[in-house]
Amino acid sequence: MNFLVIEASLETSFVLLSIKHLIFCTRLASRDTQNHLLCAIEKLLKKHQLSLKDLNFISVGRGPGAFTSTRIAICLAKTLCFSNQIPLVPFLSPMVYTPPISEPFLLLIDAKSRGVYAYNGADVTLLELPLSKCVLSKRLYSPHPSSLPFPTLLVPINIPFLVHHLETSFVAGKTVSPYKLRASYPELQEPRGSFA
Repeated sequence: MNFLVIEASLETSFVLLSIKHLIFCTRLASRDTQNHLLCAIEKLLKKHQLSLKDLNFISVGRGPGAFTSTRIAICLAKTLCFSNQIPLVPFLSPMVYTPPISEPFLLLIDAKSRGVYAYNGADVTLLELPLSKCVLSKRLYSPHPSSLPFPTLLVPINIPFLVHHLETSFVAGKTVSPYKLRASYPELQEPRGSFA
Protein backbone atom coordinates (compact mmCIF):
# COMPACT_ATOMS: atom_id res chain seq x y z
CA MET A 1 0.00 0.00 0.00
CA ASN A 2 1.30 3.46 -0.94
CA PHE A 3 -0.01 6.64 0.66
CA LEU A 4 0.86 10.25 1.40
CA VAL A 5 0.31 12.04 4.73
CA ILE A 6 0.18 15.84 5.07
CA GLU A 7 0.35 17.39 8.56
CA ALA A 8 0.67 21.16 8.89
CA SER A 9 -1.58 21.97 11.85
CA LEU A 10 0.97 21.54 14.62
CA GLU A 11 4.46 22.91 15.22
CA THR A 12 5.87 19.63 13.94
CA SER A 13 4.75 19.83 10.31
CA PHE A 14 5.68 17.12 7.84
CA VAL A 15 4.83 15.22 4.70
CA LEU A 16 5.20 11.47 4.85
CA LEU A 17 5.24 8.85 2.14
CA SER A 18 4.55 5.22 3.02
CA ILE A 19 5.61 2.80 0.29
CA LYS A 20 4.79 -0.84 1.05
CA HIS A 21 5.40 -0.30 4.79
CA LEU A 22 8.60 1.72 4.29
CA ILE A 23 8.25 5.23 5.70
CA PHE A 24 9.89 8.35 4.28
CA CYS A 25 9.26 11.59 6.13
CA THR A 26 10.20 15.18 5.38
CA ARG A 27 9.85 17.63 8.26
CA LEU A 28 8.95 21.18 7.37
CA ALA A 29 10.13 24.38 8.98
CA SER A 30 7.49 25.64 11.39
CA ARG A 31 7.41 29.06 9.74
CA ASP A 32 5.82 29.38 6.30
CA THR A 33 4.84 25.72 6.21
CA GLN A 34 2.18 26.53 3.63
CA ASN A 35 4.88 27.76 1.23
CA HIS A 36 6.74 24.45 1.38
CA LEU A 37 4.01 21.79 1.30
CA LEU A 38 3.58 21.26 -2.43
CA CYS A 39 7.32 21.45 -3.09
CA ALA A 40 8.02 18.87 -0.34
CA ILE A 41 5.37 16.52 -1.76
CA GLU A 42 6.75 16.83 -5.30
CA LYS A 43 10.32 16.16 -4.09
CA LEU A 44 9.26 13.16 -2.01
CA LEU A 45 7.32 11.56 -4.85
CA LYS A 46 10.05 12.27 -7.39
CA LYS A 47 12.79 10.90 -5.11
CA HIS A 48 10.92 7.59 -4.83
CA GLN A 49 9.84 7.55 -8.49
CA LEU A 50 6.12 7.67 -7.77
CA SER A 51 3.30 9.78 -9.11
CA LEU A 52 0.04 10.68 -7.40
CA LYS A 53 -1.68 7.95 -9.44
CA ASP A 54 0.50 5.37 -7.61
CA LEU A 55 -1.07 6.28 -4.25
CA ASN A 56 -3.87 4.26 -2.67
CA PHE A 57 -4.95 7.27 -0.63
CA ILE A 58 -3.90 10.66 0.75
CA SER A 59 -4.30 11.54 4.41
CA VAL A 60 -4.35 14.99 6.02
CA GLY A 61 -4.39 16.30 9.57
CA ARG A 62 -7.54 18.35 10.01
CA GLY A 63 -6.47 20.20 13.15
CA PRO A 64 -6.92 21.73 15.53
CA GLY A 65 -3.80 23.83 15.22
CA ALA A 66 -2.34 26.68 13.19
CA PHE A 67 -5.28 28.33 11.46
CA THR A 68 -3.77 29.17 8.06
CA SER A 69 -1.51 26.12 7.69
CA THR A 70 -4.34 23.73 8.59
CA ARG A 71 -6.63 25.17 5.95
CA ILE A 72 -3.93 25.22 3.29
CA ALA A 73 -3.00 21.58 3.98
CA ILE A 74 -6.66 20.52 3.83
CA CYS A 75 -7.24 22.48 0.62
CA LEU A 76 -4.13 20.93 -0.97
CA ALA A 77 -5.12 17.39 0.06
CA LYS A 78 -8.69 17.89 -1.19
CA THR A 79 -7.43 19.26 -4.52
CA LEU A 80 -4.95 16.40 -5.04
CA CYS A 81 -7.58 13.80 -4.16
CA PHE A 82 -10.33 15.33 -6.26
CA SER A 83 -8.20 15.95 -9.35
CA ASN A 84 -6.59 12.49 -9.27
CA GLN A 85 -9.58 10.43 -8.05
CA ILE A 86 -7.68 9.35 -4.90
CA PRO A 87 -9.47 8.47 -1.63
CA LEU A 88 -9.04 10.91 1.27
CA VAL A 89 -8.47 9.77 4.88
CA PRO A 90 -8.49 12.62 7.47
CA PHE A 91 -7.21 12.40 11.04
CA LEU A 92 -7.20 14.63 14.11
CA SER A 93 -3.77 16.27 14.20
CA PRO A 94 -3.02 15.57 17.91
CA MET A 95 -3.10 11.87 17.02
CA VAL A 96 0.47 12.40 15.78
CA TYR A 97 1.53 12.60 19.45
CA THR A 98 -0.34 9.54 20.76
CA PRO A 99 1.85 8.16 23.57
CA PRO A 100 2.96 4.51 23.26
CA ILE A 101 0.97 3.34 26.30
CA SER A 102 -2.10 1.19 26.79
CA GLU A 103 -3.68 3.06 29.72
CA PRO A 104 -5.91 6.15 29.40
CA PHE A 105 -4.10 9.44 28.77
CA LEU A 106 -4.75 13.09 28.09
CA LEU A 107 -2.57 14.92 25.56
CA LEU A 108 -2.45 18.68 26.04
CA ILE A 109 -1.40 21.13 23.34
CA ASP A 110 -1.14 24.86 23.99
CA ALA A 111 -3.94 26.61 22.11
CA LYS A 112 -2.14 29.92 22.73
CA SER A 113 -4.45 32.52 24.26
CA ARG A 114 -7.51 30.26 24.17
CA GLY A 115 -6.47 27.53 26.65
CA VAL A 116 -5.33 24.01 25.76
CA TYR A 117 -6.48 21.41 23.27
CA ALA A 118 -7.05 18.15 25.15
CA TYR A 119 -6.94 14.88 23.17
CA ASN A 120 -7.96 11.62 24.85
CA GLY A 121 -7.29 9.24 21.97
CA ALA A 122 -10.68 9.78 20.36
CA ASP A 123 -11.81 13.41 20.64
CA VAL A 124 -10.34 16.88 20.98
CA THR A 125 -11.78 19.46 23.38
CA LEU A 126 -10.66 23.01 24.01
CA LEU A 127 -10.29 23.54 27.77
CA GLU A 128 -10.01 26.87 29.51
CA LEU A 129 -7.12 27.57 31.86
CA PRO A 130 -6.72 27.01 34.73
CA LEU A 131 -7.63 23.33 34.46
CA SER A 132 -9.70 21.58 37.08
CA LYS A 133 -8.04 19.37 39.69
CA CYS A 134 -9.82 16.39 38.14
CA VAL A 135 -8.11 16.98 34.77
CA LEU A 136 -4.76 17.63 36.44
CA SER A 137 -5.03 14.32 38.33
CA LYS A 138 -4.80 12.36 35.05
CA ARG A 139 -1.62 11.24 33.29
CA LEU A 140 -0.85 14.29 31.16
CA TYR A 141 1.36 14.41 28.06
CA SER A 142 2.42 17.25 25.79
CA PRO A 143 4.81 17.71 22.84
CA HIS A 144 5.85 21.03 24.48
CA PRO A 145 5.56 20.64 28.26
CA SER A 146 7.49 23.85 28.98
CA SER A 147 4.73 25.91 27.31
CA LEU A 148 2.14 24.76 29.86
CA PRO A 149 1.77 26.10 33.41
CA PHE A 150 1.58 22.63 35.02
CA PRO A 151 3.65 19.42 34.87
CA THR A 152 3.24 17.17 31.83
CA LEU A 153 5.30 14.34 30.37
CA LEU A 154 7.10 14.98 27.09
CA VAL A 155 5.76 12.94 24.18
CA PRO A 156 7.41 12.87 20.74
CA ILE A 157 5.80 12.23 17.38
CA ASN A 158 4.56 8.63 17.09
CA ILE A 159 4.80 7.97 13.33
CA PRO A 160 4.38 4.15 13.58
CA PHE A 161 1.08 4.59 15.43
CA LEU A 162 -0.17 7.17 12.92
CA VAL A 163 0.77 5.04 9.90
CA HIS A 164 -0.90 1.95 11.39
CA HIS A 165 -4.04 3.93 12.24
CA LEU A 166 -4.28 5.39 8.71
CA GLU A 167 -3.77 2.01 7.02
CA THR A 168 -6.44 0.47 9.26
CA SER A 169 -8.83 3.35 8.59
CA PHE A 170 -8.38 3.04 4.83
CA VAL A 171 -8.92 -0.73 4.85
CA ALA A 172 -12.06 -0.19 6.98
CA GLY A 173 -13.38 2.27 4.36
CA LYS A 174 -13.09 5.37 6.57
CA THR A 175 -12.58 7.77 3.68
CA VAL A 176 -14.39 11.06 3.15
CA SER A 177 -15.42 13.02 0.12
CA PRO A 178 -13.11 15.99 -0.55
CA TYR A 179 -16.28 18.11 -0.59
CA LYS A 180 -17.13 17.24 3.03
CA LEU A 181 -13.79 17.58 4.81
CA ARG A 182 -13.57 20.52 7.22
CA ALA A 183 -10.97 21.68 9.72
CA SER A 184 -11.52 20.69 13.35
CA TYR A 185 -11.74 23.59 15.79
CA PRO A 186 -13.61 22.68 18.97
CA GLU A 187 -15.44 25.34 20.94
CA LEU A 188 -14.22 26.31 24.38
CA GLN A 189 -15.54 23.83 26.98
CA GLU A 190 -15.87 23.86 30.71
CA PRO A 191 -13.50 21.19 32.10
CA ARG A 192 -16.03 18.37 32.53
CA GLY A 193 -17.39 15.32 30.69
CA SER A 194 -14.89 12.72 29.46
CA PHE A 195 -12.02 15.16 30.03
CA ALA A 196 -12.87 16.00 33.64
